[in-house]
Amino acid sequence: MAPLRTKLHTGDIIEIVTQKDHKPSRDWLTFVKSPRARNKIKHWLNEDHRRRAVEIGRKLLEREARKYKVPLAQIGDQDLSRISNEYGVATAADLLAALGQGKHTARQVLSNWRPAPSTSRRPRPCQRSNPARRPCPTRCASCT
Repeated sequence: MAPLRTKLHTGDIIEIVTQKDHKPSRDWLTFVKSPRARNKIKHWLNEDHRRRAVEIGRKLLEREARKYKVPLAQIGDQDLSRISNEYGVATAADLLAALGQGKHTARQVLSNWRPAPSTSRRPRPCQRSNPARRPCPTRCASCT
């Protein structure tokens, strides 16, 4: 067994012992010599960062939607795609990643969401104390 920082010479035969659930870390970039390996590690780190940002963005949007009593299931993928176009990102996942990275707030996204018109129910009046001061994120009938 030898540490990672051991320099190899031409003709050295090595066996790399790995774990199944082990993932690259940013520290590996100090040991790596080839540009291809460096790019692969950076790519994995960036994808992992994006995946975490999407998860955080979804949680932030769920929390804000619960605050305004809007079920997240009511906000469909088409709505998120439309809103993502308004924010200049390509997909709903990109919008959630931007939320997770703090580029936009969940309140901003919910303020751009308008529910599909429902013919079976009358719109409820706004529950806010002063709807004229700031637009309601649920776009209720009295605020629009």
